[in-house]
Amino acid sequence: MHTPQDRGIYRLTVSQLQYTEGELINDEGRPGCVAYGQMRRYKIVTTAARDATLSIHALAQSQSGLGAIYVGENQPPNERSYAAMVMRAQPSSEPLRLAISPCALRQRTTWHIGVMLEEEDLAVSRGVRPTQFTLTVHLESAVLKHRGGLLVSPRTADDPSVPAKGSGGDGFVCCGVFKHYLVPNVPAHLSLSAELSVTQGVARALYLKGGSCASFPDDLKDEACIGHCDVRWLTRFNPYDGAPVSTSHAQLAVPNGVGEGCPARCPPDLREAGDWYIGVQALPGTEAQFSLSIELVEPERVKPGLDGHVCDPNAPSCRGPYTLTLESGATRRSCPRREGGALLAATGCAIAVVHAMTTRGGRTRRTHWYRLS
Repeated sequence: MHTPQDRGIYRLTVSQLQYTEGELINDEGRPGCVAYGQMRRYKIVTTAARDATLSIHALAQSQSGLGAIYVGENQPPNERSYAAMVMRAQPSSEPLRLAISPCALRQRTTWHIGVMLEEEDLAVSRGVRPTQFTLTVHLESAVLKHRGGLLVSPRTADDPSVPAKGSGGDGFVCCGVFKHYLVPNVPAHLSLSAELSVTQGVARALYLKGGSCASFPDDLKDEACIGHCDVRWLTRFNPYDGAPVSTSHAQLAVPNGVGEGCPARCPPDLREAGDWYIGVQALPGTEAQFSLSIELVEPERVKPGLDGHVCDPNAPSCRGPYTLTLESGATRRSCPRREGGALLAATGCAIAVVHAMTTRGGRTRRTHWYRLS
């Protein structure tokens, strides 16, 4: 007896999705796909400081996420040569975010972007598989105006319409690279001051430099920034075990030659006219959200001296005032003084030893004066 075999019936539908690589435009969201051993390549061109900083957001449809994103400055990146790279944390299906600024903020820059999935054996070991994704790019202005106060707010959440942007601000840095800001045309007699607060994550350092951006480690010697440059470290490393110790706040001002050590050994005066650059540096493998505020600080006013000379507050060499507070000393009598151009007679002054407190910039220095009149 013939028994009919069971037969399955199905319908197969095949669709072809069109994905394109190549040039992107600002605030674009570009769908794509990536398979084992592939790097999908894109690029976007900036024109000046007003759109110099690149922010990237890449979200995979697969629950395992993407492998990595590589960025090259003016040349395509690969796994050995790149300007910045962010890799999937394991295990994580979170979006990959990256932000980077060029050093030459005023110049045209071509950013090359590679969305990569490792070779199959390595990808499988990391739990990553081929996937479709959406890549979003946003170009941020790197220019900060002279007006004081808060100018950069923390990123907080992603902008729903353009995920590469932050919903609250663009204060975001990652991946061991810099985010640079330009403060143009700072007058010679003013000191640029910057205040950074990390609201989430950890950052490495805050830099101020005149004329160009700060470079790590080229601009450093013994953890101090050389030339017309200054740095505040938000993360330091224990010299014995390498453990990081971080803080969330840093405030930095361009030294104006007044402060601890004066008058014998005043600090250097690093003020200069022109462009100043603020650099926020991230730690490798980490990201941070931050707020940034700036102001331009006037030098201290100097009171007229006995000879009637007044220090020009616009001169870089101008120093702040000294205040003398007389303390107990040898018995002293009124000395001759000038009034209305005439020298008033006095009985004469004995030799007196006067102890003076010299106050400047909130610091006190004791001085002994010996005077014979």
